[in-house]
Amino acid sequence: MFLHSLIPRILGLLLLISPSWTADPTCFQPGFCANSFAIDEPSTADAIECLLACQANPECQWFSFFGQVRHCALLTECKEFKPDQANVISGAKDCEIPPQICGQAGKCEETAMIFSNVSVSVDACGNRCQLWDDCRFYSYETANDICQLFSACESFDDSAFITNARHCEIQDVPLLLLANGFPAYRKVSVLDLSQSLDEDQPDISPPDEYIIGVEGASGFVMQDRPTVCGGEGYGIVWERCFQLDPESQEWLEIAAMSVQRFQAPSVAFTPNSLGQEVAWILGGIGNESQYWTSTEILQDGTFSLGPDLPTPLHGACALTWDHNDVWVIGGSSDKDLALKGTLRFSWSEGQWTSGPDLNVGRFGHACLVRDGKVIVAGGLNADLEPIDSVEMLDNGVWTEVAKLPFPVSGASLFDLNGEVIFLGGVNSEGKFLDSVFHMKTDHWTKLIETFEYAREFFNVFFHRV
Repeated sequence: MFLHSLIPRILGLLLLISPSWTADPTCFQPGFCANSFAIDEPSTADAIECLLACQANPECQWFSFFGQVRHCALLTECKEFKPDQANVISGAKDCEIPPQICGQAGKCEETAMIFSNVSVSVDACGNRCQLWDDCRFYSYETANDICQLFSACESFDDSAFITNARHCEIQDVPLLLLANGFPAYRKVSVLDLSQSLDEDQPDISPPDEYIIGVEGASGFVMQDRPTVCGGEGYGIVWERCFQLDPESQEWLEIAAMSVQRFQAPSVAFTPNSLGQEVAWILGGIGNESQYWTSTEILQDGTFSLGPDLPTPLHGACALTWDHNDVWVIGGSSDKDLALKGTLRFSWSEGQWTSGPDLNVGRFGHACLVRDGKVIVAGGLNADLEPIDSVEMLDNGVWTEVAKLPFPVSGASLFDLNGEVIFLGGVNSEGKFLDSVFHMKTDHWTKLIETFEYAREFFNVFFHRV
């Protein structure tokens, strides 16, 4: 369906939704401006994008969009308007963008559907729509992460989908940067969760490979820069730290820790008592299999010793969400594997206290905090077997929630615009995983079948390009 026939149908729907809006007779009219000077001829997806291009150009006063070839003419004036020309829409620079169908209950008719697949969020579905030239509307079902794209939309069914027009406001879905881990080691890859399953990942050049081949390194973001410290590779545990430079996309060495650390949990935050960003690296294993109670704080580019842990720990996870308390969850000590215990350090009080025990002891697991609730997933039990257990801490109580699709350890959890994403790791058969799952209320939805370089015990960051 060409745009000249689609626009009136869109406007008809909009008038039903927004009856106060009326079309300007000089806006979005079928026809083109003849004998007029074009100052630019960009390629745009539709007439609205053509209008936006005109409004961004100070010399442009009129636009004509040729739908069949997706050609936009930016004009200094409209000397002679030729009405009712097939496949062409024109208008003045001061045209208002018609109100968009945003958040409409139900989905568009099946006959106009051009794509259907899973998607991590409605924003990701909207991003995908903008990548398809023929997409004018997209419908999303939250329960099963289903995204459907449509070339037109003349009616809505009564399903659980929510429908938006192409130009509804959306939040960008950030790229993810995966670094290190076994067996990928130095390999760095970029992951776009706007794409999924059988779709090819975009051709995005990743940053330089990491300097050292390591797994189990401490990873955090400091001063908006991905930072990696320590880790073990080829039998060597390291104390060196590197940051990814946003301009050169190179890993630059920064200060080194006082000792080598492997599987040391870490967290970067701004304690209220300091008012300045710090990174805290806790415990871990040394180069000669020492089990550390010591911790180190990175501040102003320099490491200093922090408060000791009450017991040696490695393979735990650490997080914070209130700029005061740091939680260290699970892990292994020099005496016990797969601990259930949790520790809380108060920066304002300067002391450790015990928190509520997990239902299932674990180490080598993943964790994150979302909306004040802590989620831990997977890991190894005391028999060194991967587990599928997922627990949530809410109001001081750990509750088991939807299990992972299979037992896995060495994976990562990530908060992507409020959505919980689980990726990578190794399963009980020793297979390194390259899939991505999205946490729902009672199950996990697979988003990506495979990504480049399967890995365990790796670091994941937002990728800023």
